[in-house]
Amino acid sequence: MSEVCLCIGCSDSTGGAGIAADVRCLSALGVHAAVVLTCATAQSSGGAEVFPIPPEGVEAQMRAARELEVGAAKLGMLGSPEAAKAVGELLGDYPAVLDPVVMSSAGHLLQDGDTLRAVEEHLFPRVTLVTPNLREAEVLSGVRIVGEDEAMEALMRLGEVVEGVLITGYSECADLLYWRGEVHRVPGRCLEGEFRGTGSTYAAAIAGYLAMGHRVPEAVARAKEFLQRCLRHARTSPLAMPDCTGSLRREAERYGVAEELVRGIEELVQIEGFPMLIPQVGSNFVYALPEAVDREEVAGLTGRIVRSGDRAIPAGWVSFGGSSHLSRVVIAAQRVRPEVRAALNVRYSDEVVEAARRAGLKVSSFSREEEPEGVSTMEWGTLRALERCRDAEVVYDTGGVGKEAMVRILGANPKDVLDKLRRLLHALGKA
Repeated sequence: MSEVCLCIGCSDSTGGAGIAADVRCLSALGVHAAVVLTCATAQSSGGAEVFPIPPEGVEAQMRAARELEVGAAKLGMLGSPEAAKAVGELLGDYPAVLDPVVMSSAGHLLQDGDTLRAVEEHLFPRVTLVTPNLREAEVLSGVRIVGEDEAMEALMRLGEVVEGVLITGYSECADLLYWRGEVHRVPGRCLEGEFRGTGSTYAAAIAGYLAMGHRVPEAVARAKEFLQRCLRHARTSPLAMPDCTGSLRREAERYGVAEELVRGIEELVQIEGFPMLIPQVGSNFVYALPEAVDREEVAGLTGRIVRSGDRAIPAGWVSFGGSSHLSRVVIAAQRVRPEVRAALNVRYSDEVVEAARRAGLKVSSFSREEEPEGVSTMEWGTLRALERCRDAEVVYDTGGVGKEAMVRILGANPKDVLDKLRRLLHALGKA
């Protein structure tokens, strides 16, 4: 059986936070989520209602969970002082992470003063780590946080009553961790937008990594990276919730992208007339994941496709990150036209460019002489060409000192690029 994490908290009728978020997160990590429900909530833009589970119901669930070999626990909203007391009395001897939910993402108060005092009395002495956001840290510490000095004071005050404290969203997308007398900064990448359920997901991921046997600082660092992967996919999720399976789907998608590119290359080298379009530096053929942000999300040949007589010979193998130049072309193009995911470079000549136009392909270009200092030529050049013609299917440049002139064919996928290549060859009279 996989590691087990006991999730103790409330339900959220939208599925955006609470127990639903915990289960999604832990499932994506391969950790089994056992559940103790302490309350139900009805949250909307107009407010939030809390319906506590009677304490005897909470106690019964906690006792039932003892039949499992729990590796860690994640505690969220308790809902009532009685539930907090019951959980504190029955919590086992395993690491526990408490997300001290005070307010909803919409700013609605979810736990009253009596419940928060019960949480401090019965749970703070039992848990391994408490993970308040800035507003929650202010409520729990009594310190108004306006800068680093106040954040450190709040951290230290909470550290006097809890073994570990993680203040999330502290500054520049970083978090502050207090653990066994030391303060650690947990860096992160800033992401645009507002998200729901991040606190639940973050705390659940920390608990999941603790259940796997990681120490607290390592579990926090791993959970932060995991959360940011979830948030990267949140834009396609309802209510902008962290999408914890998005990275798993993306990983599975890599195999399909690589296989499709392999088939495309096999077809490419058999196309009559293609060898005469291979440039001196060789050709490459790439295919990117949707919304690729770096070359590791773009599949390409580790070598090049070279000409040997009247044959095209691929060297190397298909790998993500295999092509630096064309990867940057596709990544830049996706910023303007997300549907562009594939590209092939071929030899430049005036004849080739004119043939592309005769074939009905939309053509644009950039000049290396206009290139600003300190930029990536391929990124800048592609954006420059698409600025001139947003729907360009062929982008060329006439080269520069030590740089071969080049034509790049853009498409939605390898088949699309090959179709455009055939049209180009037909216009050249080579097909």
